[in-house]
Amino acid sequence: MGDFDSNPTLLIDRNPIQPPLPEGRSYEISPEIIGLVKQNQFQGKPQENPLEHIDAFEEICGTISAGGAPKEYLKCKLFSFTLTGKALRWVKSLPAQSITTWKEYKVAFLGHFFTKQRANLLREKISSFQQGPVEPFHEALERFKDYTRECPNHGLSEGSLWNIFYRGISGKCRFSLDTASNGNFMTKTVTEAKILIENLASSDSDNFIGHERAVKAINSDPYRDGYSEIKAMMAEILRNQGREVERQREAYRVESTIIQDYFGDLIPSFQEEVNFVGIDGSAHREEAWKGRA
Repeated sequence: MGDFDSNPTLLIDRNPIQPPLPEGRSYEISPEIIGLVKQNQFQGKPQENPLEHIDAFEEICGTISAGGAPKEYLKCKLFSFTLTGKALRWVKSLPAQSITTWKEYKVAFLGHFFTKQRANLLREKISSFQQGPVEPFHEALERFKDYTRECPNHGLSEGSLWNIFYRGISGKCRFSLDTASNGNFMTKTVTEAKILIENLASSDSDNFIGHERAVKAINSDPYRDGYSEIKAMMAEILRNQGREVERQREAYRVESTIIQDYFGDLIPSFQEEVNFVGIDGSAHREEAWKGRA
């Protein structure tokens, strides 16, 4: 037991991330910086995008400094703080002191979490792209661009990408591109095709925003809102009138019953038509029985 406790392998630094320090230098990373990068956590779940995680991390690192520490050194030291769950267990499973540069760290991270299966699924999303039935052209373009950003190793040329996009958009949008191309969009160069697509997307976006504003203006029409308020007020007035008429009718019935009971046969029987207003404002006629012969 004593020999096992004194085994030197138990005492070595098992941290797999060991970027070299410039000779004679040391750097202190503040808790505030660590807390900042920990706000962007990666767990290693299938729905998470490892490329986007690295992009966000590098963007944060571009805004911070730690006593003059080299950026590559800083990234190596901080990246592990952005990992949790399955991702943190993965980095701890790496051999001790096996990662010494930020490039090595990125290669290892993407090699583990950006799998071939994931890349194939993303390539399929690109190749099978279709504009939605009610999807605006500019939103379809943004979605297609998102697909290509998610999979930079798709292996397709720029010309092939725009051919896929052209085939996937609606017939109406293809017609617009063909018209702008003087007949055939497919005869354009990649540069010309991109300009035409971006111009159409810009025009579509402007029209879409204008349509939304028009709908909003219609829905918030002050005249229509004022009419609705007046209509509600009139309905309330009519309801109040109906309740008042009903109260008077009930008082009349009670009074008639008392008189009939008191005078009996001294009062001849008669009927009288009574007019009243209903809750909806319509006029009604009702026969009130006053006595009996």
